[in-house]
Amino acid sequence: MPRFLPASLAVSAIILPAAAQAEGVAVRYDVFAGGTFAVQIEAELEIAPTTYRMGAAMELGGIYAIVGDWDMQTSGSGAVAGTDLIPHAFRKRTEGGRRWAELAYADGVIADARGNPSPDAEDTSTVPAETKAAAIDPIAAIVRVIHQVSRSGSCADQMTIYDGKSYYQVTSVDLGPAEAPASRYGTYAGPALLCRITVDDSAPYGRRDSDPRVADVWLAQPVAGSLHVPVRIETHSRWGAVRVHLTDAWSVGGLTAEAAE
Repeated sequence: MPRFLPASLAVSAIILPAAAQAEGVAVRYDVFAGGTFAVQIEAELEIAPTTYRMGAAMELGGIYAIVGDWDMQTSGSGAVAGTDLIPHAFRKRTEGGRRWAELAYADGVIADARGNPSPDAEDTSTVPAETKAAAIDPIAAIVRVIHQVSRSGSCADQMTIYDGKSYYQVTSVDLGPAEAPASRYGTYAGPALLCRITVDDSAPYGRRDSDPRVADVWLAQPVAGSLHVPVRIETHSRWGAVRVHLTDAWSVGGLTAEAAE
């Protein structure tokens, strides 16, 4: 199990006090790249009538953990207003905290960005001002899609993301109901909503020579009556086919800073 999830959740709990009637779910994933176990992910998400928060932790696994030293902890929180999310804060730590980013919002718009390396080190001069004003952080984007599926049953959306370093466009296309395929690596197989996610960080967002990346994501309720979460993800990378399998899921709710420690 990743060692860092409690710390990232404590951060989000401090940022935003727990609210009543929250829907919450914790999940654990194994990521395989080129057929080899590569990364373990653990995350916890809570959406209440007026607030949300999420924390996640990732670390290398298998042979990748022997040859590399990488980890990431990230958290975010904000307000919920009907179908809309209003982000308040985002934090990310990688490589044992040597690299980090923090975003603060004012009225749902990113007002302050800090980090190491400094956000100023990245040239974002080609990004239009209106695009920057509409940008949200990666955690807010994940929560937004999950919240939308819970409210409307659809994952169709388009968002501009800023992670404290660069901007990119994310488009989610709703491909409708589909069966999440069974796998010996995952714990869920059955009814799901299939979404095709395209991430584009080409001009004017950043890497002008990059091609959009596409992932198929199956969303379902591994915990009956709780939130829809990814139960399987398929994409490709320079290491070959990438498969993300849900290995565990359980209900959570009413998390406090003390409980997260």
